[in-house]
Amino acid sequence: MPYEGLWYLLALSIFVEAVTEAFKSLSPRINGPSSRLLAFVVSVVVCLAARVGIMGLIGVSIKYPVVDHVLTGIIVSRGSNVAHDLISKARAKKPEQPA
Repeated sequence: MPYEGLWYLLALSIFVEAVTEAFKSLSPRINGPSSRLLAFVVSVVVCLAARVGIMGLIGVSIKYPVVDHVLTGIIVSRGSNVAHDLISKARAKKPEQPA
């Protein structure tokens, strides 16, 4: 099932949130916009390094995979709430299997 890959996004969001919080604990100057920027950078770097892309996870081919990885990094940087919402919406649209 291609939507199972979306659980990876939730795991990455939680990971990025933990890493961002760890960096924030090292410096009290990291807050507000700088905190969001840090989460964005961490997310994009992780998604590029791991070659994780939402389009690939749901079975859609994309001409330039790096674009998929960067867009996925943006989604992941928004945190676990957004990833959870995406997964919930994807599962709600899934066609039912006959019994």
